[in-house]
Amino acid sequence: MEIWDGYTADRMLAGVDMVRDRESEYPKWLYHIVSDVVVRHADGTYLAMQRDFNKIGHPGEWELGAGGSVVKGETPIDGAIRELYEETGIKAGTLILADIVTKEYENGCNTHYYVFFCETAMNKSEITLQKGETIAFKWVTADEIRKGDFIRDRKYNIIIEEN
Repeated sequence: MEIWDGYTADRMLAGVDMVRDRESEYPKWLYHIVSDVVVRHADGTYLAMQRDFNKIGHPGEWELGAGGSVVKGETPIDGAIRELYEETGIKAGTLILADIVTKEYENGCNTHYYVFFCETAMNKSEITLQKGETIAFKWVTADEIRKGDFIRDRKYNIIIEEN
């Protein structure tokens, strides 16, 4: 069972624990936090990950980088570092907060998305996949992202510039 800290609309701790997959049981003013990381290689390409076909949201689709829910007691940057490592094997040195996007959903899973940016010079073939989360990866250019078939989500609020 995954437990999250509950937050207010202004991103303050609410003193309420939330249980994953029971979001509809909580009041509409309660939010949880998701940390996402966009990864750019030193050569200017970006990491795209293919979601597992068993994922509830966007099964089998490609998205930028890695991310997921911040668990109870974690900060957004702690969650970003953990998710990045779990889903890709990348040990983040420096993460830069690039955006915060708040979304309210009909199902009650209101979310504050913290989007971080990470640059790496690692060997591009050394990405590791997390069973049940990701099934493939590829490195793509900014132009391919703009033209490609990727999940269009909060990560696209980051302006991607080619080197």
